[in-house]
Amino acid sequence: MRKLDTLSARTTTARTHLTAIAKLVEKYKRLVIGQLCLGGVASQFEDQKELPELPFAWEWSRAEDLCHWITKGTTPSKGELFAGSGDVPFIKVYNLTFSDRLDFSIEPTFVGCDTHNIALKRSKLFPGDVLINIVGPPLGKTAIVPDDFPEWNMNQAIAVFRPKERLYNRFLLYWLSSEWFLSWALSRSKATAGQRNLTLEICRDTPVPLPSFDEQREIVRRIETAFAKINRLAAEAEKALKLTDRLDQRILAKAFAGALVPQDPTDEPATELLARVREARATAPKPKRGRRKKVAT
Repeated sequence: MRKLDTLSARTTTARTHLTAIAKLVEKYKRLVIGQLCLGGVASQFEDQKELPELPFAWEWSRAEDLCHWITKGTTPSKGELFAGSGDVPFIKVYNLTFSDRLDFSIEPTFVGCDTHNIALKRSKLFPGDVLINIVGPPLGKTAIVPDDFPEWNMNQAIAVFRPKERLYNRFLLYWLSSEWFLSWALSRSKATAGQRNLTLEICRDTPVPLPSFDEQREIVRRIETAFAKINRLAAEAEKALKLTDRLDQRILAKAFAGALVPQDPTDEPATELLARVREARATAPKPKRGRRKKVAT
């Protein structure tokens, strides 16, 4: 019994550590992003009151100065929203992810062309636009509008950044996912009914570190290379987590078979004991059932 308790405690500890890895993956990714986007000044993450010094030839710029357009969406009436199919895809917060991609397979919603071109004209989206959710928790969901459709639209809980030529959209995407940006934005956000909301003013005032365009592309390449390694480690942790359940079952099986600790050679094998028990049950006389007495009424 002591051996069983020891092994069970070890699998429980392993399960706890493996579960923690899955929770740390996204935070670690944000730290990697911030370190690379800031040119290696991650040690200054804790203080967002002053912008950290950037590498030579880099500069800080406001997001509004680097984008053609920064605005939030609008939500039409329920009668103007269509589930499953329609003219123009309408993005909601649950379509954004923490893996920097748009997942429109989740409850896809559409609006008609008239709604898109008139009532929602200001919140039109085009392939290549960068999106973030501005209502949380949690904040930090991002995506780039894909080219599956020529035009899209979005609700009021999402903001769009349309970068100018000198800002690589994937660089901006990752910067808006960084731990540094989220800390900076949260320190300026407003809490309403338990939610943390970012205003358009915060979005437009967002400081963006700006290296050359070629450097931005190289930083993105390094981020995605690091992500590939992190994802492989996370996948291995997930696989090991599933194996712990099978390990518990095998430990119990060995315990019942008497295989966890050395056995006394004079002891009867467990298989023979079980066979004797089954045989005894099969040959044991069955108890007779007496007739129930009728109760006078």
